Amino acid sequence: MRARSGRDRRSPDQIVKLADRLLAHVKAHPGQGMEQIRKALNTTTKILRLPVRNLIALKMIKFTGQKRGTKYQAV
Repeated sequence: MRARSGRDRRSPDQIVKLADRLLAHVKAHPGQGMEQIRKALNTTTKILRLPVRNLIALKMIKFTGQKRGTKYQAV
C-alpha cells in the first residue's frame, strides 16, 4: 500500500476536461470573476488555477484587472 502525500494529483486528462468546461463557461459568461466561475462550475479556486493558467498561455482566454478584481473573457 502506498503512503499518501496529503494531496491528490489530477491526471492531465482531468485537467483538460476541466479546462474545456471552464472555457465553455467563460464563452457563455464573459466578464465574470473567479468566484462566480467557481460557483458555476461547483469547484474551488485552487483547482481552477492550473486550467486558467493553461488557457491563458494558449491564448484561449484573456483577463483584465488584478487580484480579486480579475475578469476573464474568451479570445
